[in-house]
Amino acid sequence: KVALIFNKLSNYKRNLYYSFIETLGSKATADVFIYNYDLLQFKNIVDSNLTKYDYFVILPHFKDEHGDVANVIRTIPKEKVLLVDRNLESLKDYPIVYQEYEKDIQSALGEGIGLIRKYRKINLVFPADQYYPVYIRRGFQIFCQVNGLEFSVIDQLRKSDVKKGEAYVIISDDDLYRFIKICRTENWKPGEDVGLVAYNDNPVKEILENGITTISTSHDEIGRLAAEMILTKNFRRIKSPFQFIQRNSL
Repeated sequence: KVALIFNKLSNYKRNLYYSFIETLGSKATADVFIYNYDLLQFKNIVDSNLTKYDYFVILPHFKDEHGDVANVIRTIPKEKVLLVDRNLESLKDYPIVYQEYEKDIQSALGEGIGLIRKYRKINLVFPADQYYPVYIRRGFQIFCQVNGLEFSVIDQLRKSDVKKGEAYVIISDDDLYRFIKICRTENWKPGEDVGLVAYNDNPVKEILENGITTISTSHDEIGRLAAEMILTKNFRRIKSPFQFIQRNSL
C-alpha cells in the first residue's frame, strides 16, 4: 500500500498520479492525500497513517519555506519514504525523483536564447499567491542577468502588462489563457508581435495558437520512475529531465 501525499491537485499532478498507478499495475494500491501547502495538515496526514502504508510518496511544497518539514518526514521510517518533484537540502540522503527548478529554467531558456533576443524585454508572470517554487523566479532572474536581458517579474497579469515587442514566460495556465485573450483583443500574434513561453507542457499547448513554446519536465516520467523504484526496491536519487519545446509562439 502506498500513500501519495500531494500539495494540491492539478492537471500535472493527475498526470503523475495516473502514470504512477499504471506503472504499479496490480502489484500495489495507492491512496491520495492533499495537504494544500499547509505543514500542519501534512503532519496530521503523516501522524494518522504511519502504520497503514508500506510506502509514502511525498511532494514537499509548503507555504512556509522555513517550516520544519524535514522533522515531520523523519517520523516516517526512512525505508518507507520516497520524495518526488522537489529536492529538500535537509533530506539529501533520501531517495527522490526531482526537478532542479532554478537550474532547469536557466538551461531550458538558454536553448531558446536566439529567439528570446528578438524581443526587447522578457517578463516572467509568476503569481505570488499560488505558492509556485521561488527557485523558478530566482533561476529566471539569474538567466536574464547572465545574458544581459532587460526583464521584469509580474505577480498579477493585467492587460496593461502585455506589450507588443516583449516576450513572456507564463507559469500558470490561468494566466496563459488570460494572456491569449488579451493578444486576441489587440490582434497580436504570438511569435511575431509578442513572444510566449508556457511552463509545463500538455497536448492543448501543442495545438493552441498554432503551437505554444513550452519549458517542461515530464510528470508522466516522474510518476513512472517513482513507481519503478517501489516495484524494484532500487531506491536512488534521479534528476527528472527538463526540456525546451520549440513551437510557433516564440
